[in-house]
Amino acid sequence: MHPLSPTIWLLLLLVLAACPHSTVSQISSNFTPPALPLVVKGPYLNAWLLRSVPDLKNWPTFWNAKTAVASFTAVIVDNTSYGLQGTFFGTPASMKAASELSSKYTPTSTSFTMQAGPMLVNATFLSPVTPHDLSQQSLPLSYYSLTFSATDGASHAVQIYSDFTSEWIASGDLNVVTNGSTIADQQLLCLEAQLVQPIPFSELDDFAQDSTGVYATSMSNTKGIQWQIGNFSDVRGLGINGTGLSNTIDPTFAAHAQFFPPGVLGMLADLGEVETTTSTPFVIAFGAFRNPSVQVTDLADEEKLRIPFYMANSSTNSIHDIASLRFYARVALHLLIFLIQTLSFLQNYTKAQAAAEEFDNKLINDTIAASESQQYADLVSLVVRGAMSSIEITLPQGNQGQQDLSDVDVFMKDMGGMQPGVGGSNGNVNPVDVLYATSPMYLYLNADILGYLLKPLLQAQQDSAYSGTLGFAAQNLGSQFPKAQLQVDNHKLGIEQSSNMLIMSLAHAQTSRDGTLISTYYTLLKQWAEYLVDNALTPNNQSSPLADGVMYSNQTNLALKGIIGIAAMGRISSLTNNDADSSRYEGISKDYISQWQTLSVSSDNTHLLLSYGQQSCAGQVYNLYADKLLQLNLVPDQIYDMQTAFHKGQLSELPVLITVYTSDWTMFTAAVMTDNLVRNGMISQIHQYTGNMFNSSTNAPFSTVYDPTTGNNSFGINRCVA
Repeated sequence: MHPLSPTIWLLLLLVLAACPHSTVSQISSNFTPPALPLVVKGPYLNAWLLRSVPDLKNWPTFWNAKTAVASFTAVIVDNTSYGLQGTFFGTPASMKAASELSSKYTPTSTSFTMQAGPMLVNATFLSPVTPHDLSQQSLPLSYYSLTFSATDGASHAVQIYSDFTSEWIASGDLNVVTNGSTIADQQLLCLEAQLVQPIPFSELDDFAQDSTGVYATSMSNTKGIQWQIGNFSDVRGLGINGTGLSNTIDPTFAAHAQFFPPGVLGMLADLGEVETTTSTPFVIAFGAFRNPSVQVTDLADEEKLRIPFYMANSSTNSIHDIASLRFYARVALHLLIFLIQTLSFLQNYTKAQAAAEEFDNKLINDTIAASESQQYADLVSLVVRGAMSSIEITLPQGNQGQQDLSDVDVFMKDMGGMQPGVGGSNGNVNPVDVLYATSPMYLYLNADILGYLLKPLLQAQQDSAYSGTLGFAAQNLGSQFPKAQLQVDNHKLGIEQSSNMLIMSLAHAQTSRDGTLISTYYTLLKQWAEYLVDNALTPNNQSSPLADGVMYSNQTNLALKGIIGIAAMGRISSLTNNDADSSRYEGISKDYISQWQTLSVSSDNTHLLLSYGQQSCAGQVYNLYADKLLQLNLVPDQIYDMQTAFHKGQLSELPVLITVYTSDWTMFTAAVMTDNLVRNGMISQIHQYTGNMFNSSTNAPFSTVYDPTTGNNSFGINRCVA
């Protein structure tokens, strides 16, 4: 299967033409995606609910859809227990199942309404998206809140039992052993899980091997909270049957599948009598902390460590706000900072919820204003958390309080395996093709983030050991996330990646109005432009990343991207006052586009060919999007009109014609259609296949590549248009 590439994606915002809309819109009530994002705040805090079991009473799974990340919640109403979230393993036979009445998602949250006896329960998973607040965006914490209201007008005694296992930070490998610990004071209860033998900067089945898992809540707004760490059935049974938890840790505890059923870290909160509705929600924080977060190795094998951005805003001066000196002595400094951040995060829930609602409304309304398509809003809202969770926002490691806040680097994990039939991640760091597909979203949310992603790529390739060996741009910074290390070999796709880097560098400068990157790395960008001058018009056997499943010589779409890359260099030269270069690249790109048009248009003048002269084949020439994004006006208007008419005639046959169906390619193509009905028709197809054609065997977070005829995550080849 092809699991989620949470980085890709649909956030093209139709050439970023959205404007604020006066009314508040919602997600379509009849759209059910194959998986719902639950706790999605980083590459290693990334849990989704697969809809093969269409309610919350199922284990969430890690983003790769291979491994369960077990958690469980029950509400005890007047001494009767009702299961809300998670499977019922280890629970008393007397426990009843709450009925799920509805579910909905927004760009930042997923919520469920359930009936538990006389109580109506709302369970909300909120992963804040704060693109202009890098400290909060880099914080690997996500909210889980519960509110209650009586449906019979009477008051009821309410308790909440909730737990998690360290499967949240470990993989399904039976040899990985974890333990549990707890920190509790007058303000904070923090249950923690760690690997017994952590391995820094290492992954196993996409899980980091150096995380500290956190399950925490504030001690305020309850009558009291108990906790216990131990055997799966013992802790759940005691928490649910009225006995209560013991505030102890089982010394034999090892919370993972090697000792299945695994131990759990559980809490029991007493809310007292709930009359009509709870005045404040009961809030839990999920977390997965790592520090340092990324190891960068240059071509001279010198290693540098990068820390999460939020660490720069942490101060041990606030220690007395949360704990005593005795408490301080129990924990390491880095763990103390995690605890301070966690408590602050919990205390900030009301403000975070209001900010998230404002963000949701603006994003949904902007997408509808840009496209006049509710379906487009559905798709954009589905992927924003996944895309933002694929990145680590970092600063250089330094002495506490002395980090350089100007030296921000962002590292992206490629979270969408593109190998046929293989789930999980390629492990690629800052993969250029995935970054290119995601870049319009960052340009919309905060263009600075795109610049922070490009900087590590540009900086590494400026080294003469690379630039003096290869004349084109690299594909990534290695394949062992969270280790970033540029390799001199194993790079192909010279036209594709060089063009991507030039296009993104210009888009960043235009949108952010910051020319630092293009000025600093001008010589490197120019080297790549010269490579395109020599190779773009006649790509020969070079290909795009997926190569449409097979190799085509002189791909029309690839040649177009290379020519647009040359034109982008012309604009970069102009912005940096290199007028002679600007004139030269502008002239070459115009000459090349004229030749390209002659070579690429079919003999009957109805469509662009898949490759030069191959009259029987056509494809999606999605690279037209870059011409519009950068406002180059390089491609003649008649080409857009011709392609729009062609796709209008092919809409009903698209599932038959294309078995490699990629959401990003299709959305790029849709964005340049000159007929809004054609554009929205293409959006509608993605919406249909995403929402309605996934079957239970392929339920997974939204894939970038799938077969539109079946809805299966798949990898196929383009079929020629006869």
